[in-house]
Amino acid sequence: MRYQEIKPSAAAGRWVRCYWMLEDTAPGSGIQRIVPDGRAELILNLGQPYESRADGAWNPQPQCFLVGQITGPLVVRSAGPVRMIGIRFHPHTAGQLLKLPMCELTDAAVSVDDISGRLFRELQELEELRPPLKRFAALDRIVLALGKRAGGDDGLLSAAVTELEAAGGSIGVGGSVGVVADHAGLSARQFERRFRQAVGISPKLFSRMQRFQRVFPALESANVGWADAAVRCGYYDQAHLIRDFREFAGKPPAALVAEDTDLAKHFCAMRAHVAFFQDMRGHFSLNCGEVVKGEAMKNSGLSRGVLLVLLAVGLGPAQQAQPAQTLQEEVVAQERAGLDALKIGDLTAFANSLPDDAVFVDAHGAAGKEEVVKNVAGFRLTEFTMTDVRFVALSADSGLIVYRLAESGTSHGKEFAAKVHVSSLWLRRGGRWMCVFSQETAAK
Repeated sequence: MRYQEIKPSAAAGRWVRCYWMLEDTAPGSGIQRIVPDGRAELILNLGQPYESRADGAWNPQPQCFLVGQITGPLVVRSAGPVRMIGIRFHPHTAGQLLKLPMCELTDAAVSVDDISGRLFRELQELEELRPPLKRFAALDRIVLALGKRAGGDDGLLSAAVTELEAAGGSIGVGGSVGVVADHAGLSARQFERRFRQAVGISPKLFSRMQRFQRVFPALESANVGWADAAVRCGYYDQAHLIRDFREFAGKPPAALVAEDTDLAKHFCAMRAHVAFFQDMRGHFSLNCGEVVKGEAMKNSGLSRGVLLVLLAVGLGPAQQAQPAQTLQEEVVAQERAGLDALKIGDLTAFANSLPDDAVFVDAHGAAGKEEVVKNVAGFRLTEFTMTDVRFVALSADSGLIVYRLAESGTSHGKEFAAKVHVSSLWLRRGGRWMCVFSQETAAK
């Protein structure tokens, strides 16, 4: 069994969460239950297609197809040796990229040949590329070409989806996502219609899926029981959590975990390294990247897509190009990415790295996220350097970075140059790094 998730290039990353590949020579496998995760995927079968069960019958999947949102459990099995590659989109981008109303693909799949004959032919040509990892460079070019034809991303919707993902379902508790609609400058009805058209489901249902997906890593990281995990993830109580399990997985939590006794009992959101590609001068090279969900995915009911299908054939450790990235490297990379966003003027990326409860402190005093984002709208870095970097690991999912920053640029039309000491606290929430606190002090 060989499985890898591969990060797209920065340009394609606005449309794609990751690419993946799966190869296994086993003749077949048992039944696997797949649960919703709020994302569409495009899958290309280069080997024996999987079979899915519907209306009491097993039917082979198409050779190349787009899977829309699923709102309940999907049962699949492998029928022979597997070779698959795929694209996992962001929740709202598949419809924009392929010019499809995703609300018409909910709980459905469609052959790519029925969407675009040109795209179908381009994907079929991937099988001829050697070595196989070259296929992902080609996928990147295909995505960028589709993006160019599709036009710009829907910035308002992108920000709204990011906010719902970052909240991990907590915004949806109580049945209202009006706060997100307000942030997007839309009425609740306008937001609901626009979201459903692009994502395929309502914002409330999407938010519930994000909350549901938080349960498995919460069980693993916090070493708690179902009742405590339910409360930590925003459920009123364990009974509330059980209702979601029955809807999304078709079984209560204990029955779902017990379905495959040879697998670990909880879903573990592990992080490691896989291939990050660059296509330069016609050659393909591998650099460090990040596994979105890597190594052994350990639950019999996991997120929709190939990662969950992997368990049906007993996934082993993910292939790794280099040793796992340290916590310090992760946090430093996040801090640098925030500065890079201010350098290129990507205010959306900067804002998405801050939770709603973030606090920034400088000589003018303390400020929350809204005030900080408003102030940086007139701020642009030209150059910056980070030196004397120091790091304190507070837990497996949090760290404090302290460094000296030399920066120059423009602030509200005026040029500036400054040297400051920066302290930033980063926490990993719902699988995403967020800067919850930052303080700047003038350096001598």
